[in-house]
Amino acid sequence: MNKQMIKQIEAAGDNESLIETVYRNEIRDCFEGEWSKPHQCDGLFTMKDGYRILLEAKADCTFLYRENIAAVLQQVLFYLQKFQDKPDLVFIAEKNTCVMFPVNIFLPLLMYKDIKWNEAPSDHFKKEGVLYQELIPLIKKHLYFVFEIDKDPFGDVVCMIKDYMAGLDSKKHIFNYLFENILGRPLSTLKDLDFVSDKAELFKSFLKGQSVLKADDKLFQFTRKCDFAYLGSNKVYTYQNYNFDLFDKYVLSLDYGDLELKEMYKWWLKNIFKSEENKIEYRSLFRKVILEEDIVLGQNKLDGIEIDIKAYHQFFVWFYKCPRLDYRQKLQKQVPVVQ
Repeated sequence: MNKQMIKQIEAAGDNESLIETVYRNEIRDCFEGEWSKPHQCDGLFTMKDGYRILLEAKADCTFLYRENIAAVLQQVLFYLQKFQDKPDLVFIAEKNTCVMFPVNIFLPLLMYKDIKWNEAPSDHFKKEGVLYQELIPLIKKHLYFVFEIDKDPFGDVVCMIKDYMAGLDSKKHIFNYLFENILGRPLSTLKDLDFVSDKAELFKSFLKGQSVLKADDKLFQFTRKCDFAYLGSNKVYTYQNYNFDLFDKYVLSLDYGDLELKEMYKWWLKNIFKSEENKIEYRSLFRKVILEEDIVLGQNKLDGIEIDIKAYHQFFVWFYKCPRLDYRQKLQKQVPVVQ
């Protein structure tokens, strides 16, 4: 994962200019556009459609702490003030972490009259000042997600940039991370939940503080990647209610059939086949079972393939609890493949 990029960043050491170059190259390789350096900023990437990303790079300032994010953003505000035509997205990066924010959330701060905006932006990379104090609650209010280059694919970074370009926000990535890395995928945690829409409702109630999750190491890490809450002795306390209009827009845009099939097949691989291999015979058997085609049932086997029969029965107890989509047309076209 990101092996070449990590090697380049390691070779850059504490040289901010070289770290900046690594990120500039990665973004340029993923989008059509050109880099420039107006107002002596670290970089402004202008895409062919006019969408613009302002880059600020640091050598060693992990963004797993909101105070560090606020310090860098305070410097970024002084760059933004110099632009008559504001960029669309702020992208801040360091050796192993990066995070992005839509510029429009900062516009009210740029209206402040008692700030000496003519001062050098680099003089304001610090954890003090009026703007710094204002940025702390602002970044709590607008959910963000910290990407860790040694853990998260850079393709996810690109995906979030595309989401911001499409008018969405970061909740999609926070939602996926929560269920992929925190809650896992056992059906016992889903009860009668649907694989997509009901999990989305559970996610919303969680961020609103209406459902409780016991605090543990994974949730502690989650609060570092996404500043949505603080941990009590045995549960998570969320800061506030969030606006879910853009997240609802994302959920409504999903192809539930495709997503549910992929989710179910992943569950089959892990729990029924107990395998990490995406074998064609596994995909074929899964398709036959969901389409209710004839199969040969043996002792702990289906069509001669060894399975966990207990997990197999558990799946169908869950599967028939609520109405399902008609997967026939999709499955007859192609066998679901794990992404």
